[in-house]
Amino acid sequence: MNLRQIEVFTEIMRTGSVTEAAKALHVSQPSISKTLSYAENKLGIQLFKRMNGKLVPTPEAMSLYKEAEQVIQSLDHFQDFCRDLAELKQTPLTINAEALIGQILVPHTITEYRKNWPEVRFRFEIHNSVNISNHVKWRQADLGLIHFPRDEKEVEARIIRVGRVVCVMPKDHPFAHKDYITTDDLAQTSVIYCHGGAWLKKVLKPVMPTRNGQLQVDIEVNQFANGCLLVQQNQGVMLVDDLACFGQNWTDLVFRPFEPCIELALGVIHRSHEPLSRPAELFIEQMEKTLTEFSTSTMSR
Repeated sequence: MNLRQIEVFTEIMRTGSVTEAAKALHVSQPSISKTLSYAENKLGIQLFKRMNGKLVPTPEAMSLYKEAEQVIQSLDHFQDFCRDLAELKQTPLTINAEALIGQILVPHTITEYRKNWPEVRFRFEIHNSVNISNHVKWRQADLGLIHFPRDEKEVEARIIRVGRVVCVMPKDHPFAHKDYITTDDLAQTSVIYCHGGAWLKKVLKPVMPTRNGQLQVDIEVNQFANGCLLVQQNQGVMLVDDLACFGQNWTDLVFRPFEPCIELALGVIHRSHEPLSRPAELFIEQMEKTLTEFSTSTMSR
């Protein structure tokens, strides 16, 4: 029996007549009779007998009905699943991000995303870039958000923003009036060195002030948020990605460009040679919108 024949058979069993089954399925009575006849011929058994003017199922039909109901229930479940899939309910999205990106960009993106697609389930974790890349390769994450993304054997990278290094300091710091900050300026003040992630250490170490071959820094931290808290306490200035000033209410801090300009690429990585799920594509689109909103908001201050 094919699915249509099963559907017709179960509807006749439920309603007790060909006429009522035809009404329920929105087809003609002859169509129902013809489908039932095909099913009986294919099975080689009679499913119904007419007795005293009524259609009565045979014992074989009663046995078949139990199995047919399970098929219909499975089909209903499948149809519900398809509907949920179209509404993004059945596709959880796992996001891995480096600390700064995870603290600044991801929460805002998820918040805006869920306004339109509240049924999407998220799993959001902070990791370093090496672990993020491995998680994407091993299917433990759908998307990875890192600095300086690059294509690898099993990973495809997409740059979504190019920022730059800035120097964060208290509003009343002597350098707050400057248009930009240089290494010479850093040598004249207390410095907080944020080296969270190999990429940050690689780009910042060459421009940090040194004395006798050693870094001239007062405090080292591995998380941008901890460094900003120390900056707020007048413990020094700190070089960070300018993403740090987006979407934040640092009313007592100012950000000044660092010269010479050091560009910082931010991007998303995912498994190569595989299409992204619709929720993942929508998340990337929302991230780009969020970055545009951040940039507009920052420029308008």
